[in-house]
Amino acid sequence: MVIAGGAILYSGISGITDNRQKLIAPNEVIEIEIVDTPELRKKGLSGRQQLENKKGMLFKYDEPSLRNCIWMKDMNFSLDIIWLNDKKEVTDVKKDVSPETFSESFCPKGETQYVLEVNSGNADSFGISEGVVLKF
Repeated sequence: MVIAGGAILYSGISGITDNRQKLIAPNEVIEIEIVDTPELRKKGLSGRQQLENKKGMLFKYDEPSLRNCIWMKDMNFSLDIIWLNDKKEVTDVKKDVSPETFSESFCPKGETQYVLEVNSGNADSFGISEGVVLKF
């Protein structure tokens, strides 16, 4: 399948509003918008003019899959794309994916249950790399 591009608690994260939560990365706390339906995942960040600083979009799937791919349809800015397994461990990172790459699809190396999109360059500044476990 191809798709378009709170308080912090010691034991986890509580919701903010409107499907938003906080995600804890090694170097930053990121406000994430969760998309967890086929319709929301298909739309993703398409058509938006920007993604604000320290924010991201988390694509949540019901179960791990090899087919949690991303494309840059109708995107207006570059992204870092981060795939996570069911344990929220980063398994793959694709950096600086530009809108000009559409209609190419970007797929994970292994089964994933989550895909996190952040502004290009933020994976590094947030300390996100393969093997890191994120909390949300």
